Amino acid sequence: MEPLGKERVRVYYKLHSSGGYRMLAICDVELLGKEFRHGKVKFKVTEEFFGGSLIDADSPLLKKYISEADSVTVIGEVSLKIVEEIFPLARQAAIFVAGIPYVQVFKSEIL
Repeated sequence: MEPLGKERVRVYYKLHSSGGYRMLAICDVELLGKEFRHGKVKFKVTEEFFGGSLIDADSPLLKKYISEADSVTVIGEVSLKIVEEIFPLARQAAIFVAGIPYVQVFKSEIL
């Protein structure tokens, strides 16, 4: 149970995998199903890509998913703040579509 006066903050996440590659999509709750435009750029936050499950923003499980994914696609301020806890430079790579941050983080292995 949340302490009195503290609002529960949740985000949507969805794990995608193919051939051993794991991609995590995360979006702020209020953005799911919306479409944004910035000049000629159109961005649609689809249920199919982002709308897997709701999870608490401070969930250790979500942080584990972020840490273990090969790439993370993020839209929204709340979602970006979560990812910044694991990848502090994520905000520097973000673009803003209609004022909303969007970023993709890719891990690479140096052999």
